[in-house]
Amino acid sequence: MEENNTIRLTLSRFDPEKDQAPRRETHLIPFQKGMTILDTLFYVYENIDRSLSFSYGCRYSRCGLCAVNVNGKPTLICQTLAQKEMVIEPLPNYPVVRDLVIERADWGKRTSDYQPFLQRAAGEQERLQAQIQSEVLRPKSFEIFKQATRCVDCYSCNAICPTISEDKEATRGPNLMMQMAPYFFDPRDRMDRTGLMQELAAKCLLCGTCAENCPKDLAIDEIIADARAKVVEKKGLPWAKKRFLQALLWSRSLLSFLLKGSSLFRGLLFQKVPQESGLHLRFPLGKLDVRRILPDLAKDFFLDKFPGEALAPQESDRVAFFVGCSMNYLYPPIGEAAIRILNRYGVSVLIPDGQKCCGLPAYGAGDLARAKKLALANIEVFEKTNASRVVVACGSCGAHLMKHYPKLFQDEDPALKERIECFSESIIDLTAYLAERIGEFTPPALIGGQGQALRVTYHDSCHLKRKLGVREEPRTLLQAAGMELAEMAEPDRCCGMGGSFGLENYELSAKILDHKMEDIEKTGAEIVATGCMGCLMQLKQGIHNHSLKIRAKHIIEVLDEVMVNGLGKQAQGRGSAGND
Repeated sequence: MEENNTIRLTLSRFDPEKDQAPRRETHLIPFQKGMTILDTLFYVYENIDRSLSFSYGCRYSRCGLCAVNVNGKPTLICQTLAQKEMVIEPLPNYPVVRDLVIERADWGKRTSDYQPFLQRAAGEQERLQAQIQSEVLRPKSFEIFKQATRCVDCYSCNAICPTISEDKEATRGPNLMMQMAPYFFDPRDRMDRTGLMQELAAKCLLCGTCAENCPKDLAIDEIIADARAKVVEKKGLPWAKKRFLQALLWSRSLLSFLLKGSSLFRGLLFQKVPQESGLHLRFPLGKLDVRRILPDLAKDFFLDKFPGEALAPQESDRVAFFVGCSMNYLYPPIGEAAIRILNRYGVSVLIPDGQKCCGLPAYGAGDLARAKKLALANIEVFEKTNASRVVVACGSCGAHLMKHYPKLFQDEDPALKERIECFSESIIDLTAYLAERIGEFTPPALIGGQGQALRVTYHDSCHLKRKLGVREEPRTLLQAAGMELAEMAEPDRCCGMGGSFGLENYELSAKILDHKMEDIEKTGAEIVATGCMGCLMQLKQGIHNHSLKIRAKHIIEVLDEVMVNGLGKQAQGRGSAGND
């Protein structure tokens, strides 16, 4: 059989009556133009082994029965064209009945217990008609409903979900959320599903893994975020979270004053973590676990320390800089490193004084009213800079500014929508901006010294990769700086932070983090770099939990250290533990 006319098909085989564990077998089968992956399974069944078990139904990607993992990605195989090399396995996180067939009955029963059908009361048609009409005519509401109804119940989202992977017996997950969403967002439904949807949404990282791997390209994470907002609309926010989000709208000077004043009580609540930059709670505080490492507040906040601009001696470009809360209050050295790098290459940096939190904490909590107020405040401030580009050094902040701001205002008047879209289109991640200009940079200047290159691995932030599409740019910069890049097996696997999720669900977050740290350790890297402040915090937690001799750093810190100290000086400090 000629190589160009064949498909190398590796199948997972498992017969529970005979096998103790799954095994793999490989077949070379003839390739025909236009054949689907399902066609290849039929060929094996009809010509090689009639004991092969697999599921299919409609052949139009509408029933979800044929979902399997193809080369590690959930796929509806009835309409997906075959590749020349394929490894086909059953969906993970489910019991395997035989070969590629998973047990669906238990999950279906769990879903049916929540009554996934429209609940209507008699005699309500006239009263509901006006409400239905107004809901349907609102683009945002109708889009959520339309997206939710397109789910084919293939279970791919649960198969790839980080939280379900750690609790396979859980009855919750994105699949159940998607089964309930059409009725939760349908104005005709009379059943109170608020409690269930609140519970489902609370266990979501909003990492976007489900959306990235959904065979129907559904924005599952955005639907879950919309469900949180609808829950808040119905029930309101808990008092403590409401007060915290309200603080984000205060003037920066007032908030800074209160945060610095809180240092008087820090010793009563926290203790320093030995050899590490961080704090442990002395006793549980609300949902915060005493094992969670929290970064200490900076002595001098970034926006208090820097003037409104940092001009380059020989200016070739000018950008505005969105700082964000974590950089301002916790990690000012990262911001300082960003300015040094930009100035070094002729880029002047404008730092608007009135900028606030991006609003992602409010958006993630479902408090859209505060999220919109923060968005408008930031846009007004940055419009005054007249900068064509706004650089951001945190993937989560950048994703919110670029993707969620337009979504928040999609039902507003055209003039306001245009302002929002103009601002969002100006957003660019700092690594993407630097990589875009890499031809203007001189790699030897980045390298800055002699010696054996540091071995670095890079963790892809969920928001930076999945929302902003920034994956290759950080790697390009690290390699241009002379680093030895050691890739993880799964560099884009979620670290388990997910904003408040990692603070409120420590046990589950730590289990997800364990897989990430095992992956990092196998690389033999001396530094794990990332482009997100939340991921940085979580990676430091993982290094502490696993007692690893590796440093977690923001990628901008790594590049800045290379420029300032050179690789030779970096190499001398090898083997030191901690998260400095």
